[in-house]
Amino acid sequence: MTKSEVDHLEDGYRWRKYGQKAVKNSPYPRSYYRCTTQKCVVKKRVERSFQDPAVVITTYEGKHTHPIPSALRGSTHLLAAQAAHLHHQHHGHLGMLPQM
Repeated sequence: MTKSEVDHLEDGYRWRKYGQKAVKNSPYPRSYYRCTTQKCVVKKRVERSFQDPAVVITTYEGKHTHPIPSALRGSTHLLAAQAAHLHHQHHGHLGMLPQM
């Protein structure tokens, strides 16, 4: 969970949005993304907390089968991306983006 004004937080990987769905008892929709790297099966869900709209909840499913894309290495977002990648490795299939 991370406090943010934007819904899609940079984590170092490239994502393609493939869906959006209304969430019961919440005015905020849930968005669904897939990693764009070929043969990588990681998915993530992004939604705002209905209790605190300033909080974005990002849930990952799966484990990346590749390093962080090279175009993003050395960027200011690399630290967040590395933390997210380590979090994936440590927690296995499901995990939340660490609070920054």
